[in-house]
Amino acid sequence: MKIQLSFIIKIKIFTFLLIGLQCYAQIPGEWLSPVRISNVNNTTASLTPEITLARTGKIAIAIWKQNDSGGTRRIYGSRFDGTTWTDFAFPISGTAHTGIATIPCLSINDNGNAIAIWKQKDGVNRVYSAYFNGSTWSLFADPVSGTSHTGNIDDPGISSIDQNGNAIAIWEQQVGADNRIYSARFNGSTWSLFADPVSPGDTIRLESGFNTNGKGFAVWEQADGAVNRVYSAYFNGSTWSLFADPISGTSHPRIAVRPQVAIDATGKAVAIWQQLDDTTGPIKERIYSARFNGSTWSLFVDPVSGTSHTNDAERVRVAVNNTGVALAIWNQFQGSNVYASGALFNGSSWSLFPDPLSNTVPSLNLNGRVVINKNNNTGIAVWRRPDEASVIRLYGAFYDGTDWTKFDTPISGTTHTGNVSNPELYMDNAGNTIVVWEQVTPAAANTKQSYAALFQVLLTPPQIDGFQISQRYPTQTDLINVIEWTKATSARPIVQYKIYCDGQLLEALDTEEPLQFCHHNRCENQTLTYSITAVDSAGNESVASNIISIG
Repeated sequence: MKIQLSFIIKIKIFTFLLIGLQCYAQIPGEWLSPVRISNVNNTTASLTPEITLARTGKIAIAIWKQNDSGGTRRIYGSRFDGTTWTDFAFPISGTAHTGIATIPCLSINDNGNAIAIWKQKDGVNRVYSAYFNGSTWSLFADPVSGTSHTGNIDDPGISSIDQNGNAIAIWEQQVGADNRIYSARFNGSTWSLFADPVSPGDTIRLESGFNTNGKGFAVWEQADGAVNRVYSAYFNGSTWSLFADPISGTSHPRIAVRPQVAIDATGKAVAIWQQLDDTTGPIKERIYSARFNGSTWSLFVDPVSGTSHTNDAERVRVAVNNTGVALAIWNQFQGSNVYASGALFNGSSWSLFPDPLSNTVPSLNLNGRVVINKNNNTGIAVWRRPDEASVIRLYGAFYDGTDWTKFDTPISGTTHTGNVSNPELYMDNAGNTIVVWEQVTPAAANTKQSYAALFQVLLTPPQIDGFQISQRYPTQTDLINVIEWTKATSARPIVQYKIYCDGQLLEALDTEEPLQFCHHNRCENQTLTYSITAVDSAGNESVASNIISIG
């Protein structure tokens, strides 16, 4: 089956920044129409879709669990080539097994190769896997988790797959009365199981995060007496090492639950979780966090979600870019209502966004998700909420590095009458973003089916680099910051580049090559930051490039 994307829903983002007396609009892209990616002839439930997107282009794979005609739950999928979704002809998990396959997850590299893992009943639950070579899937006959264990596995996760095809799988596994965390490594052709468990104690709610350099973290809840705390382990590219002390600290008397973790390109990381707190009044759940600086964890004393609210904050999600800037989103309750709230981590501290990201609605798990561009501070958040007719649709907002702007129209469209749930999203390096979700579909016997929508960037910013030179004169030495950048890409001609220094407009230049600018730095020992935007022939200005520091 092939599904062609069409331009039915177009949502543009206008974020106005004041520079002197001039206002300009940033329009990074538009949402294309949502499409059903599970087979249109399918009338069995297609559940919990997962998405992965190549960093350098709009090439994506989505997978989900689905019952076949005989009632066996298998893993199915579809591939997006930048324009069209195409079903894989056969289930990724194969057709020979009779055990339930569930909890799929996957990763894709820039070559279009992908690795998928899932939980599958085989006497006991084990981890199975398949490899995609860019055109076809190959199922590994032997389970990734081995065949010697007799305990069930749960919560499988997978790292980013690198350009050589290497990846890490991780999962919880029952050992006697306890759950422990185990892991395996894929070298591009075969899986090898790490003999020792990553965690020594009883664990719950495992989550993991990896960067494209093969390094990553596992975080989980673990009982410490009568209190659940958050623990972690670090993978350095070859071995796992356990942190003996909980990253949530030992001084708090109440439970810490639902941890999340994200790691940047340098190996630094941020972990975040919800925790019961009674330090400023009645017991309530707040969002707390810790920062890994490359060698040790440090706990932020103050809650990320602030101390002024009197209701619970829960189900937090976090994403980090290559420079350590992170965005977090969570459910913030307000009496019997709830809204999506968020915070920004600038690499050293958290700041709470003063305004809600979403509208306030009656109590509901918003299923909030967030992504951030790996090369700059822009991001997208999505959540679900009911519309005026009480149909639960998928909504979202765009973050331009300073402010959030809500999309006016639901991402899931306005024509469907079935509720949406379980969204997941992924962003490539240019900012193109794909979100997938479940949606009740009357045409499929009111079963849940898998859908997707693409946020397509129409004006991609340049990438910037720079260095400093000095010119000596008899009475002084001039320091010159030299800035160079790549060409921006756009559906329309690029007519101008704007250079910003420390966030302020410095110069507007035409597109004549070489793409270079020299800025006299009059002060010794002064470091300046630079970024560049592109302007197209319609007057639309891109989001900012990556930010560099010179000095």
